[in-house]
Amino acid sequence: MSIESRLKELGLALPPPPRPVGNYVGGVLVDKLLFMSGVGPRHADGSMVTGKLGAGMSIEQGYDAARVVALNMLSNAQQVLGSLDRIERVVK
Repeated sequence: MSIESRLKELGLALPPPPRPVGNYVGGVLVDKLLFMSGVGPRHADGSMVTGKLGAGMSIEQGYDAARVVALNMLSNAQQVLGSLDRIERVVK
């Protein structure tokens, strides 16, 4: 099963990758290594998740923010690689 199929099965959708601003590049592929830029918890509509866990943000909201970041990272990786199935291992 492809990663994209599994995401769909889980009811998760990758947001569109962010538009580059200035010198920002979501990721760079060097040989077989993909170097990714960091991303924040930005929703598909452009709104940002803000707050501090334990100080106005619940644990559930923290999990949701982490999920948004992970989906954004996968979206950036897909844009660079063409397919998430090219990912063999995550190093860091």
